[in-house]
Amino acid sequence: MTKEADLRKYKNKFVPGKVKVNECTNSTFQVRIKNFGVDIEKAGIEYGQKTLHLENLAEGTLSEQDYPSAHFHAISAYDVLEHVPDLNNFLKELKRILHPKGVLDLGTPDIGHWRVPKILSHWNELKPSEHLYYFNKGTLNQLLDKNELRIDKVRWSIKPSLKVTITHQ
Repeated sequence: MTKEADLRKYKNKFVPGKVKVNECTNSTFQVRIKNFGVDIEKAGIEYGQKTLHLENLAEGTLSEQDYPSAHFHAISAYDVLEHVPDLNNFLKELKRILHPKGVLDLGTPDIGHWRVPKILSHWNELKPSEHLYYFNKGTLNQLLDKNELRIDKVRWSIKPSLKVTITHQ
């Protein structure tokens, strides 16, 4: 099994709305994953520590953490992208800390999904004060392309969301 396949098999999910990065080491017999989490709210950090018993959690933005370049082999960001004020800087930082052969697993509401109501005000993901951006596959592709990232795989979802695996171009 390749290292990339090992990472996809062993990476685990994190709380929606959080950025999780994984530091991985690989040997013939084992894959070890060390999780790191970042949240801008103290309540999110406390929840991760007390309820989920997670370590290596940091309060603040991703860029404030000063992670080494090309350090993480797997990064997950679920229900994060639509909240980020500066998308290009956020993606630039994700690309910088993502190993060249690493994967970024991302989930965000999909405004182009077939289950989104025709009358958008009826959609439970329409949150103008909370969601700064809305994406469909095309607009997400444009944003990623601008930041030299690409969608490697799109996973089907019954929920109106984009679930994608992203890699370096």
